Amino acid sequence: GEGDTTNHQPITTMNQPLNHSTAFPQLFQFTKLEWELIQDRLNLSCCIAEVLEDDYPAPAIEERCDALLDYKPGETLALRDQLDADILADAIMGSNAVHPIKDAVDYGEITRGRALALYGAASRVENKTGCAFPRD
Repeated sequence: GEGDTTNHQPITTMNQPLNHSTAFPQLFQFTKLEWELIQDRLNLSCCIAEVLEDDYPAPAIEERCDALLDYKPGETLALRDQLDADILADAIMGSNAVHPIKDAVDYGEITRGRALALYGAASRVENKTGCAFPRD
C-alpha cells in the first residue's frame, strides 16, 4: 500500500549453516570437485589465519585447517565449533578458485565442460553452506 516502505529484497534459497546461531557439530558432505574448490584456499592456512586472527590464536587456526584438510570427499565433514565454521566460510568467501574459470576457458587452459562442472560444484557448495565464492 501507500505507506509500505519495506524494501522487498529477493529471497535467496541459500541456507545459512555457518552463522553464529547454529548448534554444533554441523555435518556436511562434499564431492571430490566441491572439495577441490574449498581446498584451494584451505591449503593456505596462513591466509585464513590472517583473516581470523583477531578472533582466534593463529596456531589454533592453522592446526584446525590441517585437521579439516584430512577430510575425504564423500565422507561426512563435522564442524565441531565456530572456529571450524569460520575457517570453512573463509575458505569459500576468500577463495580464488572460481573467478579465474572463465579466463581459463577463454585461454584454452580448461575445457568448457570442465568449467561447467566446476561452476556446478561451486553452486552446490554455496547452497550447502550459505557462503558464496567471489566470482569477479
